[in-house]
Amino acid sequence: MNRDDDFAIIALCSQIGNIETVKPLENREWCVVSENLSKNQKTPKDIFDFSKEDFIKFLNIYDDKEIERYRALLDRSGSLAFELENLDKYGIKIVTVASDSFPKRLKEVLGQQAPPLFYYAGDLNLLNKSYIGFVGSRDVDSSDIVKLKKLVKSALKKGYGVVSGGAKGVDSISTQECLAGGGVAIEFLSESMIRKIKDHNISQYIREKRLLLLSAVKPDAGFNTGNAMQRNKYIYAQSTATTVIKSNYNQGGTWSGALENLKKSWVREFCLKNDNCLGNNELIKKGAIAIDETFDFSDIEKPTNFKQQSFFD
Repeated sequence: MNRDDDFAIIALCSQIGNIETVKPLENREWCVVSENLSKNQKTPKDIFDFSKEDFIKFLNIYDDKEIERYRALLDRSGSLAFELENLDKYGIKIVTVASDSFPKRLKEVLGQQAPPLFYYAGDLNLLNKSYIGFVGSRDVDSSDIVKLKKLVKSALKKGYGVVSGGAKGVDSISTQECLAGGGVAIEFLSESMIRKIKDHNISQYIREKRLLLLSAVKPDAGFNTGNAMQRNKYIYAQSTATTVIKSNYNQGGTWSGALENLKKSWVREFCLKNDNCLGNNELIKKGAIAIDETFDFSDIEKPTNFKQQSFFD
């Protein structure tokens, strides 16, 4: 494989290939490496030719064992080529932060919190469209579903697609309603992309270039709470605005993701008004914009120095 920036990032950070004896870089480690490379006017591919002195000078890495770790990661071309070929059989590829095809909006919003790479299946050109994020509990009742579907239809009428996390409940319902209505959708997965693609309907939507799957975890990964929490920020960052349909109070990924967005003001955050849902009520008190199922997503682009406020004010 070519020693370019994309391959260097894949070799250093991906969980595929031969990693039994060497641990790939975590996101926080990659952030440090990226900052040091940029500061010294270097790019990832330059690390292939680093001497011990270069690791010290450009990356501030003094430990011999750590230097050997980097070299071992970069020296796994054979196993990576084999794994990439296997993934390609499923239609799964990798896009890195060094590529012009990497999610631009997400990168602009998250900065160093963006992951170094995504596994993906589908047409990356879908990233250039505008989306409303939909998040919420897996446990939704019939009333929640009716309101959710109305909001998705409203978003479609305004020309938006849907971005979600691909899980059961709010995620999958919003995606399916969008696709059934002729729209386009993005799902940021926190577990097995391979299993997802095996669904005939999913693979058909991907072939039609109407659905894009992205994941920062390896394509055969099982469920992990940390991964599920982490991917929530990707949904917010890729959206023009994100809507919370139903959140538990003070627990779960929907709650933590909504609070993080309110704290960091990535995008406008709407929350479905529900007197019987403590989580929703508390998010509204903390600054989420209260809406009901009649909301039509007009004029929702985030203004400069915006402040979350109630739709009912």
